[in-house]
Amino acid sequence: MKQRLATILLLLTAATAFTASLPRLALIGEPPELLDALTVELSSRTNLELLARAEIDLVLREHTVAADDVGQLVKLFPHTDIFALLTQAWDKKSGRMVVFNARNSFRLADVAWAGEATAATADLAQAIDSALRKMRNQTPVCFSIAAVRRVAIDIRQHSALDDWSVRFEHGLLARPEVQLLERERLGMVSEERTLTNQAFALAASGRLLTLEYETGDSAAVINLKLLCHDPGGRECLRLLSRDILKNPEETITRLVNELVDGLLAMPAIAPVAAQAQEEAKKLYQTYQNTGHPGEALQKIQAAVALAPDNEAYRHAEISASSFKLYCPGSPEGLSEARKLLAMIHAFQADFPGTTLPYFSASVLRDFADLSTANAHCLSEALARNEDEKVILLTQLSKDIEALYAEIRPQVRQDMRRHPQYAFDFTDGLSARDAKNFRHYLHEFYFMRRLYDDLEAWVRDYLSDYQLFLQQMERENLRRPYLHLKYQEMFLPYDQFLRHAPVEFRRFLERDQTFLDYLESSSLPFGRVNALELRTVLKLLKNSGRHGDQMTPALMSFFAELEALWPDCFTGDTAWKRILSEGCYAILAEQYYHLPRNHAAICLDRYLGRPELPLEDLLVQVSQGNGDDDAIEPLLRQTPSLHAWKSRYLTECKITKTLRDLSDALWEKPFFDQSNQREPYVHQLTPKQRELLLAINRPLDLEFGRFEDALKNDSPLVCCHACQDGDNVLLFLGQAGAYPKKPKAILASVAPDGSMRKLPYAVPFDARAVFYGEADWYNGYGLFCDQHLIVLANHWEVVVIERANGQGRTFRHEAKQFAGLAVQDDRIYILGNYLFQSMDSNGEKRKIHFSQQRADKLNDLDRGGRAHDLTAIGNGRLLFRVAHDLPKSVYDKEEIWLYDAGDDSLRCVLELPPGRRYALSSVRDAPFLVEAHKNRYLVHRLDPQDWQLHAVAQPPPADKGLWVCNVISKQDNGGSTTFPFILEDDVLWRGGIYPAVINLAAPEQSPLLWLPTVRAVFALEDKILFLRYNAWFTVQKKAAKAITPGGE
Repeated sequence: MKQRLATILLLLTAATAFTASLPRLALIGEPPELLDALTVELSSRTNLELLARAEIDLVLREHTVAADDVGQLVKLFPHTDIFALLTQAWDKKSGRMVVFNARNSFRLADVAWAGEATAATADLAQAIDSALRKMRNQTPVCFSIAAVRRVAIDIRQHSALDDWSVRFEHGLLARPEVQLLERERLGMVSEERTLTNQAFALAASGRLLTLEYETGDSAAVINLKLLCHDPGGRECLRLLSRDILKNPEETITRLVNELVDGLLAMPAIAPVAAQAQEEAKKLYQTYQNTGHPGEALQKIQAAVALAPDNEAYRHAEISASSFKLYCPGSPEGLSEARKLLAMIHAFQADFPGTTLPYFSASVLRDFADLSTANAHCLSEALARNEDEKVILLTQLSKDIEALYAEIRPQVRQDMRRHPQYAFDFTDGLSARDAKNFRHYLHEFYFMRRLYDDLEAWVRDYLSDYQLFLQQMERENLRRPYLHLKYQEMFLPYDQFLRHAPVEFRRFLERDQTFLDYLESSSLPFGRVNALELRTVLKLLKNSGRHGDQMTPALMSFFAELEALWPDCFTGDTAWKRILSEGCYAILAEQYYHLPRNHAAICLDRYLGRPELPLEDLLVQVSQGNGDDDAIEPLLRQTPSLHAWKSRYLTECKITKTLRDLSDALWEKPFFDQSNQREPYVHQLTPKQRELLLAINRPLDLEFGRFEDALKNDSPLVCCHACQDGDNVLLFLGQAGAYPKKPKAILASVAPDGSMRKLPYAVPFDARAVFYGEADWYNGYGLFCDQHLIVLANHWEVVVIERANGQGRTFRHEAKQFAGLAVQDDRIYILGNYLFQSMDSNGEKRKIHFSQQRADKLNDLDRGGRAHDLTAIGNGRLLFRVAHDLPKSVYDKEEIWLYDAGDDSLRCVLELPPGRRYALSSVRDAPFLVEAHKNRYLVHRLDPQDWQLHAVAQPPPADKGLWVCNVISKQDNGGSTTFPFILEDDVLWRGGIYPAVINLAAPEQSPLLWLPTVRAVFALEDKILFLRYNAWFTVQKKAAKAITPGGE
């Protein structure tokens, strides 16, 4: 067969040499019947040489190269002039043919077909004839669509714009002078460039096109700005067109003619290789600052097209392409993985001396996610009894494992090229080798798990780990350095128990070499860790039996451990921590449905300890996930807890313990139930309710769920809230099961704390109101006055007239929604990267800044992330802008002002770096909260001179720090400003660490213990705290009625 193949290749080469004057065409792809029909149609042509289909197929099969694996095709057909690549859709009822020049990567024709494949034969042959004529054109107009920008475009218009872009490309290719390099998203650039195996450089006539779509006066109107640049980045033509979707054919024809004729009328310019390199550099810098994967890939592919020999660009292109592997439950993800692997091999061949990793972290992550996503789809298909899908996904799982088996040796070798993973046991085990090998094991097996076969995963890890232990033993015999009788974190039990418990247990039952080696080795910790491992195996075996099988197994373990190591429980702080986390916590919680710290409680029983002190009880309850049995002794010590008022404001340990306890009661149950199919609605147990009320008794706490207060039939969650005169307006969504039509409800909280529904229908798009027990507070905005109620999210606005209840909706676009404000009958929408406004009917729109603009009209068009939109009256709005600083966890932050009077944007205050900030308002006055080194301050921002005036600041250093009031990133993200209010020298704050602080006498501040809350409002004599699934009220007077040391 190999001799026959060599003969075929020789004949192909000889034939092409004989007819060197004719262009050579290779037909590749599918469907086969269309390829055969097209071959017959073209075989009579005298103006081209057609490579034989049978020989092409034989070469591809012999080299196991797929028809679309273009990275290897050029090596098999080096003398081809034109490739025609045919593809078909999954339903085999439509497809596409792309014809491109194999010598310079330019696309010559792009034709779609539909219906019966062979019926399109004549049209496709005609397109190939047209492509041949274009090749003979000595002065072509070469275009490269380098960027497509969408400025505030409604997401519903994206499909129409995609179709418009494709039709525009077809309009360009219909001109005989035009050759085109990229598609709209540059999806074929890499394939076409790899196929030619030549360094591409734009010709002198090459032009880079930027298509910028922008919303017009309304969401239905889309305007186009078409910018044409030469390879050096100089603008040579600019075309504008309004409402391009109204008459697309007429608009496209006019734009194409104006563009091509305008360029043909311009004088030719000299080649600009240096300018092309500079343009590539700019595109690479833009890629580095682009967050959206598709847009990032577009930018880096454009840079690679201009500078294909640049190592950094090529490496970045691989990383940027890896997101395409995410196709859960579809073979397309595996196909994309094969293409990505071909790109990696090409990079490896082109840059053999590179110090960059062939498999970057993002690439390995996306390779590993192939298995994880497929396993999730398979479990869902099994649960739904979808037999055909189960068969498909099972085979896909085997194919993924085959891919993993192919690349694992390559990944191992690539990792060891880098110093942090390099190790050499030839001359013994050094400290560096031990550290690097542990790092290597963790990274290869757990951070980037390239295993679909979990038995092989467990087996290979333990095999490598046993080799490591043997090296440790040899080194210890040669030079004793090991002394501990127990090695903490001996094995990553948590990984095995979470991801492969059945395979881990099966390995321990069948393969005794690992356990036998531990027990017989000279390692000082060998017998103790082997005992622990056998106890884990026993607990896994007994997990399905009735009754509490865990407690006797643990008691036996403690007794055997003491026999091996008599003083093991002397100073048992470490053992209490070990038994409260890791494998013991997982076994207790997931396998025996016991509190996470059940093993630690068993140790206390084994050692015969009395009742724990207060601090230890708090830790025990939080580690036990609020178990009722653990709460009972804590309730008995609640009076002692009230004396902690000042300690809560000054001691980090106390603050963190109370925070952990609230997480155990409120946050963890949601995540534990999030993967269950039954709808989850959070409810505290009676003991947990009693504990919450007991700790907050001095504040007269009342709390509940929204559906209970409103007597609603189904669960409700708070999507957003705002002050409504003396009342508070609530925007509520539906929780619980998936609703056929999600409902949004408006409700009002009266000054006395009572709630009632408002008779307004909320005409939000069904998809706009999230459902389920989840926190979406930051995803919405809410405003109200005497006349209007306005609701918004990142794609829709609802306006309700209070007089008649009439509602209207209109679309917009603001990714990463960051704020809503209404002033002077204009609605202002802030996103992290866009700021726009419109009237109350959604018309007369203005875009004040957008980082998608090609023309940078102000500094905010160039960069920065906007947050905390705050209206301050007289048509003026403030917002906070953060700029990334290199090698710093903090941002450079500024306060910007928009003034509607002169439609201007300007920076009014630059804030010191190295701190966190949040902009808010209290009674329409702007306030700035600053956190610096665990100290936080509240400033009032004077809108006259933009100076900061301190309102509240921490006590002196000798009185401790208000660590509980540190602003975390969760506190000031999204559209939620820092939640606090000032009432009579008392600061009430929400966020991650709710607290109440009497500014006049901080030491008299009472203890407030609540979970994370998103908003705080003042009622008549109460303070209202809002969480997405609960409300809380406390008495205002309690903040000043408490005296030190008592209630």
